[in-house]
Amino acid sequence: VILSASNGSEVTVTKLNIRDWK
Repeated sequence: VILSASNGSEVTVTKLNIRDWK
């Protein structure tokens, strides 16, 4: 779980993480 990105990639990672959490 990476939430320290300073790029648009952080949004993609967050969306993927949320999908995994569900």
